Amino acid sequence: MPTAMNVTLKAETRGFSASATRTGAFETLDQFEVTVDAHDGADDGTRTLDVAPSDPAVFVLMTASAYPTADDGGAHVTYKVDAKTTIFPLDGPLLVSGGAVGKMLGAMEKLVFTNASDADVTVQIVIGRSAS
Repeated sequence: MPTAMNVTLKAETRGFSASATRTGAFETLDQFEVTVDAHDGADDGTRTLDVAPSDPAVFVLMTASAYPTADDGGAHVTYKVDAKTTIFPLDGPLLVSGGAVGKMLGAMEKLVFTNASDADVTVQIVIGRSAS
C-alpha cells in the first residue's frame, strides 16, 4: 500500500518569498541515518550506506546535523553515488524530486559519504520510490 507524504519548501528573504508544496504517494519510503566520523589525522571519515533500490527513486531528501566548510568555503562533507567519480558537496539540505532524481543521481545503490571536518556529522536520508 502506498505511503503518502507532504513536503513543503519555503524560502524567504528581504521582501521576497517563494514556497512549494508537494503531496506524493510512494510505493516505499526508505529512511536512513548515518554518522560520518570526523577527519582523523591523515584520513577523512568515510561511511558507505547501502540503499539498494527495490524500485526507482523519485524523491530524495538529505539533511545533516551540520554543514561544516573549509577556509576556502568548500564543503567538508561530500558524497558520491555508487562507484561514480562525481563528488557532490553536502553544504546544505538537498531535495530532489521527480524525473531529476534518476538523471542526477542514477540508480543509487550506495551512497559514499566523506567528512573532512573535525567533528562527526550525522546525515539523514529519505528516499521515496515508485513502483517499477
